[in-house]
Amino acid sequence: MYVKKTEDKNYFIYTKATEIHLAADTFKTTDFMEYVRDIKELALDSARYKNVIFELDPERSLSPNCARYTLKYEDLGPGSTHDVSTFAALENSGLYCMHPDTPGIGIDIFYMERREKGFREMEQTTYRREGQQFLEGLEFQQLNRS
Repeated sequence: MYVKKTEDKNYFIYTKATEIHLAADTFKTTDFMEYVRDIKELALDSARYKNVIFELDPERSLSPNCARYTLKYEDLGPGSTHDVSTFAALENSGLYCMHPDTPGIGIDIFYMERREKGFREMEQTTYRREGQQFLEGLEFQQLNRS
């Protein structure tokens, strides 16, 4: 995991890549996109998290089993008294892809942005470009089968 420290103390971005190992028959009962939706769409506690938006699209340029996802939501913080004027805005953008030569092995690669006090300034940050470059760097190599 990589965390970028910024001068803006109300904003941070981090990236993460996790290797995935699945049983060979994982997609027998559901298709890949349904599986990714179940894995990545968070069941967020409605008392703490509001305005959840989840987007999921196939990304066939990398692999037949690859999905691009975005999850946006507001975190009102823990506890029963929430100050909606100071919520934190989170946006998680990533790729969940299985290797084209070996469907049981893959990667979940993403970046997450968090801005205190809402989304107002989220679009003004230049760090998102770095997160997108991280995602665009994903490339599967052909497996050497001996």
